[in-house]
Amino acid sequence: TLRLPTGTLQGFAAAAANMRGGHN
Repeated sequence: TLRLPTGTLQGFAAAAANMRGGHN
């Protein structure tokens, strides 16, 4: 498992949510 900074995880989650909202 890769240990990523919390900010990176939050940013990735936000980007994923943003992409979902854009496609949907």
